[in-house]
Amino acid sequence: MPYSRPSNYPDFCTTGTRDAPTSGEILSGYLPNQIPPCEEHNYLFGTTGDWVRWLDQQEQLNSSQLAFDATVGTGGTYPDINSLVAAITGGAQINRVLVTTLQTLAATQLITSGITDLELVFKPQAFYSKGGAVTPGLSIAGQRITIRGGRWMNFSGGSDVAIAVQSTARNCRIADVNFFTCTKAINDAGVNTVIEGTIEEV
Repeated sequence: MPYSRPSNYPDFCTTGTRDAPTSGEILSGYLPNQIPPCEEHNYLFGTTGDWVRWLDQQEQLNSSQLAFDATVGTGGTYPDINSLVAAITGGAQINRVLVTTLQTLAATQLITSGITDLELVFKPQAFYSKGGAVTPGLSIAGQRITIRGGRWMNFSGGSDVAIAVQSTARNCRIADVNFFTCTKAINDAGVNTVIEGTIEEV
């Protein structure tokens, strides 16, 4: 059964005295008919409230960090990266995008030079494969572009490239991406590109 987030915290003894139980009480608990001092009750209930607040703070922080402005893929906000870029060029305020589904590319996906501060996070099943004569699969010309995750497949012609970083690209990052059967995984002509955690599968 789904639960709604409570509107208040189980705060207790936020200004009073708290005393931790003894080490023996921590191990064995209280004895039958034992009446613990109020300071130990304050400790137990107060610490529970502290933990709830801390865990909620972490959850809210993680939620904000994991928020996406749009999705790319079947049933998503945009069907492909090119339509996403067209929307951003047209004024859409989009910085963090989840790529959800596999695609066989009908055209090179181009992140143009006017695009800045864009992160594409690929779900594990978001495989992008070569369709027809398409190469490279993704061409990056913008600044501070991050590509994270996903799998690029079958860019296996004579000079095929899965991801090309153009000379206009600055301070981009390609991280944790898998490549399978690609003549060249990444052709980096950009400035200060960081490539980390990529795998060329065998």
